[in-house]
Amino acid sequence: MIPPELFNFYFFDGEKIADFLKCIEATNSVFEYEDVRIQRDFMNNLTRLDNCELANEMKSIKAGKAQLEEIDRIDNFVGLKSLPENLYKVAILRKDNPEASLNELCEMYEHAYQEEISKSGIRHRLNKIKDIAVNSYPGVDKDHSDVKNLSDMAAILQENIKTINELKEKMIKTAKESPYFDIINSFYGIGEVLTTELLGELGDITRFDNHRQLIAFCGLDPTIIQSGKSINVHGTISKRGNKYARWILFNISQIVVKLGHQCPGHPVYDYYLTKKAEGKHYYENLTACSTKILRMLYTMCKNNTTFKIN
Repeated sequence: MIPPELFNFYFFDGEKIADFLKCIEATNSVFEYEDVRIQRDFMNNLTRLDNCELANEMKSIKAGKAQLEEIDRIDNFVGLKSLPENLYKVAILRKDNPEASLNELCEMYEHAYQEEISKSGIRHRLNKIKDIAVNSYPGVDKDHSDVKNLSDMAAILQENIKTINELKEKMIKTAKESPYFDIINSFYGIGEVLTTELLGELGDITRFDNHRQLIAFCGLDPTIIQSGKSINVHGTISKRGNKYARWILFNISQIVVKLGHQCPGHPVYDYYLTKKAEGKHYYENLTACSTKILRMLYTMCKNNTTFKIN
């Protein structure tokens, strides 16, 4: 026989330990044991919550630091005011509150701008700011002389564009005094600017005796190639006339070709399709269209009639 004092029992499960104490009717020990278990579980859960909150806080701080760097990059190189208004508001909030969570930013946004916004809305705008920051990284600092030079050039360019637009308005106003302005402008594919430019180069179209003289004036007449007794009158265009008028007509032809499908029955567009079906080159077709446009404009001005689709 083995003496009883040599036997040891080990219980590893908390519930079984409590059941054993109940079986031997150690009531006070059960209460003390359960009290220790409750305190231990409470402290463990509290520690886990603290760890989670700490991890979330560290994550927010890390994300806020990265977002702040992106905002500072934009501010240093192109300025925050270059951002769209909705992104600018979020950028300012994040800059003033680098450690705030997304939920806190939502509350701040609603309080500051009296607008409701969701957590995903804040996150989406911060991601847009990140994309802008990635694509706006220059090779020099904002105080570099190259930045000032570029800014000055941009200002000069804007001023030149403004001057050009003012001159265009004056040119159009002057061109409208011509009795042929409305006639030419009625042609589908010719706007007010092109009408003004064309009148400026051609002047009074009706001064030409026939359309062939007008075509020759623009240098769209074919060259004559003679070899012995053989004469070829279907060579390339002479280009001896007004090159600016020729360039304007070429642009008009391109516009008609691009937009002709929106104007069914347009004679120039149909003429282009016919030449294209014959296998002619694109630029050769545009030259032929330019000649046809001149013939039509000459006839319209001579007869004082506007453009109409038959």
